[in-house]
Amino acid sequence: YGGVSNVGGVVTIRAIVTTQTYEFKISWTSPVYGTTASKTIADTPEGLKAMKAVELPVGTVTVSVVDTKDRPIVGAEVTFGKVTKTTDAAGKAYFEGVPLEKDGVGISYDVTVKREGYVVFSGSETVSKARTTITEIGELFTIKVRVVGAAGQGLPFAKVVVKRAGAEIGTFTTDEGGFLEVSKVPLSDYTVEAEWKGFKGSATVSKDDLKAGRAVEVSLPPYTEIAGIPLTFGALLALIIGFIILVIVIVILLSEYIRWRGRRLGIYPPPPPKK
Repeated sequence: YGGVSNVGGVVTIRAIVTTQTYEFKISWTSPVYGTTASKTIADTPEGLKAMKAVELPVGTVTVSVVDTKDRPIVGAEVTFGKVTKTTDAAGKAYFEGVPLEKDGVGISYDVTVKREGYVVFSGSETVSKARTTITEIGELFTIKVRVVGAAGQGLPFAKVVVKRAGAEIGTFTTDEGGFLEVSKVPLSDYTVEAEWKGFKGSATVSKDDLKAGRAVEVSLPPYTEIAGIPLTFGALLALIIGFIILVIVIVILLSEYIRWRGRRLGIYPPPPPKK
């Protein structure tokens, strides 16, 4: 072809062979979101002329913020990519002119939802021509954890590290009953790692656990504690067996000593009675 010009979004290709099939890739980069929408077309010049216009995958994305009962939340602050808006009376925020696809593949954006100054959602969402509406839960939840030993007893003052997506969000301590509550956290999956006197364990707090207000247990090996020393069931059993063996040995030694002492003093046990 002889040349290409673009004036006001109208692309003109000069001196093109009309019988040849061409592949055209049209793209547009949003100055607001910094992402690119693109589309590839394979056709003859006559086929392109018949189209008259090429629609790029660019559109409006709607972010709905609701509570756990699917009721809209008004006034939530939603950041989609680089743009921040506030939800309306229907709990929706609208983002116009968003590139939706690049070469037929959906585009991912960072989404953050704040409510009353707290982040209630933070994550990545992928939009496409088929998915332009996103719904996020806009409530804060409480992580409930109990750290227990092998006998089900609560382990007091255990150290608990809470992580989300591998990133630590805080370190906490259980109460005297081994319980811990971490309030005002967004809906997500969390990992809790507990440590008590050198024993370690972990558990996962799921989104369903948060919605149900369910406490998650972290079970550690200690079965009991003697004189401030934690013991597993195996260690306790070994200790009991060792103590029994020690008592038997002491009884045997004491018996032998009494017999030896009696012989030294000329004291012998009476002979067995005659039949």
